[in-house]
This record gives sequence, C-alpha cells and structure tokens, in this order.
Amino acid sequence: LLYVTYVLEEVSEPNMYFARAIDLSISEENIVDVELDKKPTQMVFTNGRLFVLTIDLEITDEYSLAVIDGASTMVIHEISLGYDVERILADSNQNMIISYPELHTVLNSDTMGVVYTS
Repeated sequence: LLYVTYVLEEVSEPNMYFARAIDLSISEENIVDVELDKKPTQMVFTNGRLFVLTIDLEITDEYSLAVIDGASTMVIHEISLGYDVERILADSNQNMIISYPELHTVLNSDTMGVVYTS
C-alpha cells in the first residue's frame, strides 16, 4: 500500500483532511480515504499501522497522533501530544518515537503504552 495525505480546500467551508491508502498490487483502482480531524504534517508506517502526526490549526495549535490500522484503514487510536513536537519516527523495535526539543516519548505501536525519556 502507498499512503499519502492531502487537504481538500473549498471556498467558505472548513478544510477537510485525509489520509489516502492506495493498493498498488492490483490493476483496478483501489483507493480508501480516511478522514482526519486535524491537518496532517508527517506520517510513518510501522507494525501494520500508519501513524499520522496532526496539528489543530483551527483552535489550539496542539499536535496529536492518529493511528490508522493498515488492514481495516480505520482510525483505531488518537493521542494528544501537546505543543512543540518536532517529528515522529519508528525505532528498530517498530515503536514510535515522538521527538520534542527537550525529551522524547516512545509509544509502543502494539499497546499504545507511553514511556518518556530525556
């Protein structure tokens, strides 16, 4: 599967945000759009899940992480991350590292358990 994120902008309407899954292994068009409630800024696929870093530009300017199951293409988990997130990346154990200026958060990609490191 190939994943992309995009914004649908309409005049006089709030922007709509999506993550699109495209199955390149079959010849017919097979596209699934998953609506996100915040603007996507970065994404990482690991452990059968797509992790999408989003930002709430409408109200709080805070970051969140939306987790999309690769098989069902449904949002299965969301977590608020606060301000100042720099980036997300996967480690060698297929867990997510959420990078902040002063510390990092390790998110277990199976259990969604969180460990804070400095």
